Amino acid sequence: MLPIGRVVYLQEGSQKLMIISRGVVVKEEGENVLFDYSASLYPLG
Repeated sequence: MLPIGRVVYLQEGSQKLMIISRGVVVKEEGENVLFDYSASLYPLG
């Protein structure tokens, strides 16, 4: 399990992402979908 705040790259990715939450449930096409993690772009500069 990755900790909140961990900076990662997706496989073959070139942009840093930061883990911001775990166990996110999103409604898509009328069904609840569970994602292991959510992330945001890591700030550049």
